[in-house]
Amino acid sequence: IATYVDYKKNPAKYDANQLMRDEFWKIDKISKMLIFIIDSALATNDSGVIDKLLNHNIREELTGLIHNDTYKTWLTQIVIGTCSEPTQIELFMRLPIAGNVNNVKLDAFVSQVDNMFPYIPLDKFELWREWVLSQIEEGSEKHVYFLAKCYDYKLRSISFHIAGMDEYDSLEYVLGLMTGYADREMAYCEGKYRDKLESMTEDDLLPEEKLAWQIQELVNQVDAGNVSGASDVVRSIAQSTPQWADAIKFLPIYIQLVLG
Repeated sequence: IATYVDYKKNPAKYDANQLMRDEFWKIDKISKMLIFIIDSALATNDSGVIDKLLNHNIREELTGLIHNDTYKTWLTQIVIGTCSEPTQIELFMRLPIAGNVNNVKLDAFVSQVDNMFPYIPLDKFELWREWVLSQIEEGSEKHVYFLAKCYDYKLRSISFHIAGMDEYDSLEYVLGLMTGYADREMAYCEGKYRDKLESMTEDDLLPEEKLAWQIQELVNQVDAGNVSGASDVVRSIAQSTPQWADAIKFLPIYIQLVLG
């Protein structure tokens, strides 16, 4: 970092001696250098390296990482894969490329969550979940929406969660995740639409919002012991929410086994 900063200040000195020409003239190599330095700083929990990355002479190159889809993906995968404790996340958040979840609009925040979750392995999920929750005001729109996203994430990776469970446990677990999602999504809708919600029809709702009411209907059918009705709702949910199809495709059979 120090050498590159010196090069930015005195390029003629380096050019005259043909020093670091290949490394410092090509933005691809500079970007990769910065990504690996960030990874190293996080892996060793080194705040001193993070301090050096905040040098104003390299801010343009640093912020350029998030404007390139390839570099942004690499950076996301490295950061999420490397961080294993909150202090490392806090170090990364000091960088201008991290953003601050406290000060973004809801749409932008949700977009960050959607982009981040696919790269988070299950063993790291709870770490990031707890860290994000610590940054959000409890009960706020961001808070309830983020919790809904957490249930959504677990449903997408359901095969990791139900391995070794018996039929009844699996049914209870999956229904628990689905109702958790629905409860948070409904709470978000109540805050979003307020008094208008009572007069709205399903056609007025977004697909993920309509899904919350479908799940509530599923729960009602299960509670009533209506195997046929519950199975029909599951199939409807699988069609309208293909990203959940693998997670819930076994539910009609399990509902039949459990409810008889």
